[in-house]
Amino acid sequence: AQILSARESLRTTVQTVLFDAASIYMNVLRDTAILNLQQNNVEVLEEQLRQVRDRFQVGEITRTDVAQSEARLAASRSQASLAEA
Repeated sequence: AQILSARESLRTTVQTVLFDAASIYMNVLRDTAILNLQQNNVEVLEEQLRQVRDRFQVGEITRTDVAQSEARLAASRSQASLAEA
């Protein structure tokens, strides 16, 4: 009975280790995808800021619009840093 109990304990330990490894691997895949999305978002917002500044130069929009675009970019960079960490 002790041998059977030890075998089942070993089997449970093996299953736990395999599950933990699979879970960690999936977490790495998820976090990598999130990081890629955040980095892409930064690139998009940098382009939008460039366009907003161009529109400001020709007088289509106000300084407030530029400041809002800069704030969105700063927030996006912060999110990308958090994802990288």
